[in-house]
Amino acid sequence: MRLDQGSLIFTPRNGECPSWETALGQSHEGSGDLPPYHFKAEGYENLLKGMFFNSIPLAEVSCILGKQKFFVTASESYKSSQNQEIQLASRFDTIVVRCENEVKTFRDIPIILLFTKIQDENKFHFGRRSIKYSPHTSVGLSTKNSDSFERIQKHFNTRLTCYGLFVDHFDTLNFYCVDADSNYNKEQWKSLRLPETEWTDWASWEIKEREKYDFQKYLEFPIFDESFVHGLNNEQIIQKMATILRQEWVENGYPGVHYFGFKYSKVLKQIKASPAEIIKWANEHNTDNRIPTTYNGEISKTIKVFECAEKDNDVKVAYHGTADVNENSANHIVDNLNKLENSHQTLPIPNFTPTQIIYYGVPGCGKSHTITTMLKDEKVKDPTFSEENQVVRTTFHPEYTNADFIGQILPEVHEDSQGKSVVEYKFKPGPFAKILKQALHNPSRPFYLVIEEINRGNAAAIFGDVFQLLDRLKNGDTSKEPVGTDGFENHYGKGWSEYFVMNADVNAYIRDVKGDDELDTKSIDVSGIHFSSSTGLRLPPNLSIYATMNTSDQNVFTLDNAFQRRWDMELVPNICKWNDEDHKNQAKSKIGDTDIRWETFRKAINSEISDGDFFNADDKQLGLFFIEAEGEKIDGKKFANKVLKYLWADVFKRDTGKIFKSENLSGVVENFTGTDAFDKVFVEDFAQSLKNANDEIKNHE
Repeated sequence: MRLDQGSLIFTPRNGECPSWETALGQSHEGSGDLPPYHFKAEGYENLLKGMFFNSIPLAEVSCILGKQKFFVTASESYKSSQNQEIQLASRFDTIVVRCENEVKTFRDIPIILLFTKIQDENKFHFGRRSIKYSPHTSVGLSTKNSDSFERIQKHFNTRLTCYGLFVDHFDTLNFYCVDADSNYNKEQWKSLRLPETEWTDWASWEIKEREKYDFQKYLEFPIFDESFVHGLNNEQIIQKMATILRQEWVENGYPGVHYFGFKYSKVLKQIKASPAEIIKWANEHNTDNRIPTTYNGEISKTIKVFECAEKDNDVKVAYHGTADVNENSANHIVDNLNKLENSHQTLPIPNFTPTQIIYYGVPGCGKSHTITTMLKDEKVKDPTFSEENQVVRTTFHPEYTNADFIGQILPEVHEDSQGKSVVEYKFKPGPFAKILKQALHNPSRPFYLVIEEINRGNAAAIFGDVFQLLDRLKNGDTSKEPVGTDGFENHYGKGWSEYFVMNADVNAYIRDVKGDDELDTKSIDVSGIHFSSSTGLRLPPNLSIYATMNTSDQNVFTLDNAFQRRWDMELVPNICKWNDEDHKNQAKSKIGDTDIRWETFRKAINSEISDGDFFNADDKQLGLFFIEAEGEKIDGKKFANKVLKYLWADVFKRDTGKIFKSENLSGVVENFTGTDAFDKVFVEDFAQSLKNANDEIKNHE
């Protein structure tokens, strides 16, 4: 498609172009049967087909729109008529720049194109659609047009102006350029050569593109062989491989692990190090965004794939030594597994509705089990879900503080270049800061903060002013926040925190500030938000919080009404769910050397508690997981010291003779041995009731 003259210039400043777009049609009045602004830009058919073929979710794309520099997420651009509506976003991973006699192929600098519409009815060009190629467009945190434009300009070392775009081989975006300082008049600009394109239906276009491929050609792929690590010992090789794997994981996630395994398969096969050792080293030296340990199997799989392809002579290997591999022709197949990543990106992004819920009930009723089951269900829905990377757990207790929860500045001692000990003060993130950063940097995935025993600590004091973030925007609500003095304005919709709080340490942690020189200057774009030093903290829609609370704890803190109002509360019933395999196995487990089953005893003792004259009797009952079985049995000694002690000291302390034979606790614990342990410890009527009810539990299916 031919571009408007001067609308796309590769320049060191990347900021001198007024529009960064070309309109697909300029006819305000229409023509004959054609509507206003009908498409007539030269070659637009080819570009639109390529854009649809390489489309990505709008929720991942952000851009600065208009002269007033509104920063918006593409999926929310329609909400304000002041913005152009972004209707389609496309990512091209293979870029070919053609400038006079030089052709350069770039395989690692993605470029995003946008299909936009003017939606302000008061504007003269209302309804006009354009192709936008602004450097201020980004996908997530790591992919920015500005970085790609800069790479292109540095390679050619001159200012280039682009006069046309053309899509080849489905996903290769060609830029046709000339020297930006050349003086072309309007007619000369229109005469600059572009590939011919014709209108065809989608099927015909796809067939023609496939015919351009020679599918019998070898897969050309840069593989690193043993020379890549020549002269290094095994420990140094592991460190080098771990550093590369960490970079691939951070930049590309799950597909990057496959890419690493395939690309370095020759090295990994030769060295004395397993993928598991490499992952372990990578995680030990960077605790943020850990690589799941189970992914060592994925690396092993890709090594096997390479071995099979090499054995069947399906791979034409271009080995890396110390020199670079020459660029292959753009007409050859180059599969660096980014296509796998793109196939994931074309899946629809969930419309997250965050949950803040406290599960409460008697000790051991299955509150934590309920949360664990929900996280397992998440794994079933999405096999790539990783609890190790998407869930942060913490437990409140009386000594737990706001600094423990949010994060705090702590001293760190290390040696300088002179070998002297130097003390530095660094921010150590708490569970809240860690999960907040992860959620903001990965807006297309769900994240969970799990708080166990929320009322064993002073929750109001632990949350501090962050407690305000628990108020979330509902459907139809919006909030906007100016960001410093740089002209940006963030818009927040459903699921975001309604209010914000300021915390300079957490803010800098989210921005990955490395030194004082970046403290006020560094800004990033995450979750459709322009995040600078003056951006307030908010919970994003993809971050949910689950908490558990016992109702019968002694010496616990009370959750005040203002705090509870911001949560959903759900009672976990104190019952055995026989259709749940974990519940069933726990219920039918034997106690000690006896044949009495746990559910038999639990039901009988809870009945005694309910019928007794106890204050808050329900809170004193035994939950199904009050004590957990080991295999098919509950250890008798643990049962005596945990369950019987609880019943003696906390439940029946005013009338122990109601169910116990012994006159003291030591007698109860010491006598619970052998096959007749219940006859030794409990009064005859209660012990007999257990035997009478036991067969029903034993035979329950």
